[in-house]
Amino acid sequence: MRAASPPGAELNSNLSRMRDRCRPHPRLIIVIVYINTLPCVYALWCDVGVEKDAGLEAAAALFKVLGSASRLRLVRLLAAEPAGVTHLVASTGMSQPLVSQHLRTLRSAGVVTVARAGREALYSISDDHIAHVVEDALTHVLEEHPTDQGEER
Repeated sequence: MRAASPPGAELNSNLSRMRDRCRPHPRLIIVIVYINTLPCVYALWCDVGVEKDAGLEAAAALFKVLGSASRLRLVRLLAAEPAGVTHLVASTGMSQPLVSQHLRTLRSAGVVTVARAGREALYSISDDHIAHVVEDALTHVLEEHPTDQGEER
């Protein structure tokens, strides 16, 4: 004679089989709560696993700001040394209003910071990582890349 199964044992067995057959979704959590020895199943949708994509939107916004050759030129100059608008105008050949507009964009994105001394504003790179990103991008585009013609991959 076989012993009687506890209440809910068959359901637990079925849930275990389902769990083994189904691939888990990174944002779905299954919670089983026992109420009066009977299991109640709750499916919770959450942001578990999304943190691996954290920062992608911010990185895309940074690349969008750096997507101008004029801004890249300013970033390279400021990575070498802090400078004022007058020096940046003379170094780049751009007009003063254009340099100021680009600096405002870079400053609002957190790429550059400004320190004021009287009437003079001295701009500098806020983080050396940004200078490295720009230099790495320039190194990449200046490398010789083989053409795809006649090559097998």
